[in-house]
Amino acid sequence: MMFNGKQIQLPERIKKVAAEFGGRQVYIVGGYVRNKILGIGNTDIDLASSLMPEEVLDIFGDRAKLVNEKLGTVHIKCGDEIFEHTTFRTESYPQGGYHTPESVKIGVSLEEDAFRRDFTMNALYADIYTGEIIDPTGRGVSDVLHRMIMTTTPDPYRIMNDDGLRLLRMVRLAGQLDFFIEDELMACAKNNVDLLDAISKERIYKELQLILMADTKHECNCDGHRRALLYMKYTGLLKKVFPIYPFVGGEEKDVYMLIDVCTSMPRDFTLRLAALFLLEEHYVARNTLINLKAENDRTDFIASVIAYKDYARRGLPSDADIRKQIQRMGKKQFQALTTLRRSEDMETGKMGNWRAFMDVCERMEEENYPFTAGDLAVDGRTIMRELGLRPGRQIGYILSKLLEWCAEDASHNEKQKLLQKAREIMK
Repeated sequence: MMFNGKQIQLPERIKKVAAEFGGRQVYIVGGYVRNKILGIGNTDIDLASSLMPEEVLDIFGDRAKLVNEKLGTVHIKCGDEIFEHTTFRTESYPQGGYHTPESVKIGVSLEEDAFRRDFTMNALYADIYTGEIIDPTGRGVSDVLHRMIMTTTPDPYRIMNDDGLRLLRMVRLAGQLDFFIEDELMACAKNNVDLLDAISKERIYKELQLILMADTKHECNCDGHRRALLYMKYTGLLKKVFPIYPFVGGEEKDVYMLIDVCTSMPRDFTLRLAALFLLEEHYVARNTLINLKAENDRTDFIASVIAYKDYARRGLPSDADIRKQIQRMGKKQFQALTTLRRSEDMETGKMGNWRAFMDVCERMEEENYPFTAGDLAVDGRTIMRELGLRPGRQIGYILSKLLEWCAEDASHNEKQKLLQKAREIMK
C-alpha cells in the first residue's frame, strides 16, 4: 500500500539517505508525496528541511554539491541517485508574473515554505523516517484525493502573479494527473493570461512540449493532452500562446477540430504540434514556431509538411505522381502529412486519400523506388565524368529529373539507363 490515510510507504533508497541525516528533521516534499497518495508512478525525490546548505554539505561531504546558493539548493549523491535538498524558504516576486524571485529568505518554518508554493497538492511533506504526511494548508491531501487543483492561498491571483508560468504548469498538471481546476483558479487564469508576457518564449515552449505529451507522463490519463488543451482553450491560454487565426477569432468548431486532430495523433510531439497548424499557411506556422523559439529542424519539418497540407484533397493522383510528391517532400515529411490527414479525416468524417498515400509510400519502399537523389545508381561525380560536365547547378537539375523519371518505374534506376536519360535531358 502506497498511502494509508496518514503515511506514505518509503522506498529503500530513501531510507538509506535518511540514515545519513542522523535523526535531523527532514521531509520529502511535493510531487513524490502527491503521487504516492494517488498510487501512480514515482517522480524524483525532493527533500526539504530547516537545515542550511552548509549543514547539508557538512553531513554528506564530497557527495553533496551546492547548485543554487540563493535558493539554498544542494544535490546529494547516494548510490546512483541524486536527491535535491532545499532549505525552507520564502520568496518575493516583482509585479507581473516574472518567474524569478527578486528576493529569497532561507531558514524559515515549514509552514512558511508551504505557503510560498503554488498548489496545495504540491505543498505536502512526508517525514523522511516514518512517511507521516504533514499537510500545512489543511487541504492538500483532500484536494489530491478529489483530483482538484487549488492554490495554497485563498487568493489565486497572488500565486499566479508571482510567476506567470504557473498558468501553463496548472493546465499541464491537470492533463498529466487527470485533475480538475478549481473554479476560482480558472476564473483567475482567464482574467490574467497576460502574465505570460513576462515569461521567456523558451520556458513557454518547454511547457508546451510537456502539455502536448501530457498523456505519456504517468499513464494514468490516456487523454491528458486533450484535457490540457481544452483548459488552455477555456482560459484563453491557447490564444495567447498561438496568436493565429483559428485560436484568435476563428470558428469554435475549427478550434475543437484542431484539438481533436492533435489529440488523436500518435505520441509524437512534432506531429501533435504540426496538427495545430492545419488551418494555417506554412509561413504562419514557421513564424509562430520561430517566435516560440522552437528548434530549427522541427520548425523546418513542420513548415514543410504544412506547405503541402492541401495536396490532392480533390481527386486521386496516379501512383507515379504520389511517388514524385514523396520525393519532393521527403519520406518522413510525407509520412507525417499522411498521419495528419488520416487524423483530420477521421475527426471530420471525410473519406480522404490518406489510405492511398500510405499504400503507395509502403510499396515504394518494398519495390525499391528511390526516395532521394542519394538513392540513385549514379551520383553527381559520375554524371560529370561520363557527360564531361563541370560542377554547378546543372548537376543538381539532372539528378532531380532522374529521380522523377525513376518514380515512374523503379527499373529505371540502373547506371546505364540513368546515364542515357541524363544525355537526353542535356539535349
